[in-house]
Amino acid sequence: MLILDENKTKADMKQIERVYKENFSQDERIPLWLFKSRSKKEFVRLFSIYNESQWIGFTYVIRNKDTALVRYLAIDQKFQGQGFGGKALEQLTRTFHKKHICLMVGPLKEKQSQYRQFYLDHKFEKSNFMLKKSNALYEVVQFGDKLTGMELTQALDKFNGPLLKLRSRTQVIKM
Repeated sequence: MLILDENKTKADMKQIERVYKENFSQDERIPLWLFKSRSKKEFVRLFSIYNESQWIGFTYVIRNKDTALVRYLAIDQKFQGQGFGGKALEQLTRTFHKKHICLMVGPLKEKQSQYRQFYLDHKFEKSNFMLKKSNALYEVVQFGDKLTGMELTQALDKFNGPLLKLRSRTQVIKM
């Protein structure tokens, strides 16, 4: 049975840091100090993912009003390919069932098409917009009711705060 647990131990945080660095390129990662400090805010939920009692990954979700942005979802490499990512997505859709759930896929590269297809295979749909952030283009996939670009940028702005908001310059591009 897959469990999402917010009660992280020091051992969990070490695993999260390691898997974060292994699974996301430097371009995809926010600085670790920001990752950790924002995870303590009420609008961010950082979950350890367990299969029974075995730690297998983590997910990092930014919440704002009716939006839940899955910023990071990573399964430890030694457990990848065993269906845990899909089960984690299913658990997230149950946890945030009253919210628009979305993910940003990108920057758009060949590797990202695998991830996009993974999400589409797990009942996520393409949105009708993309995000341009720091000259990188991100495709947005969503679960549940249709999401607007404004709802997503509001969640990102809340996460970034006033200073980082000015620096990130996120633009919504309609498709």
